[in-house]
Amino acid sequence: MKGEAEAIALAQQEKAPILLIDEAEGREVAKSYNIPVIGVIGILAAAKKTGEIESMKTELDSLIQRTSFRVSRIMYDKALEMSGEL
Repeated sequence: MKGEAEAIALAQQEKAPILLIDEAEGREVAKSYNIPVIGVIGILAAAKKTGEIESMKTELDSLIQRTSFRVSRIMYDKALEMSGEL
């Protein structure tokens, strides 16, 4: 949580309009300081909506395979459902 705490502190200091953070505990802490948050899935959803990416599934699968990004099966399915791919 050290990295997340530093990100939250920096977001406060710089009065960031939004904080990119995926870790659940960090998101809750940021929200308690009234810092708006978005996660990787939220970024991908916005990119899909604007046509910057064609497939949420393709992008999520790539992240999971090529990086340390992890997502629960429930959240994965929810992301696909929200993007109209499930």
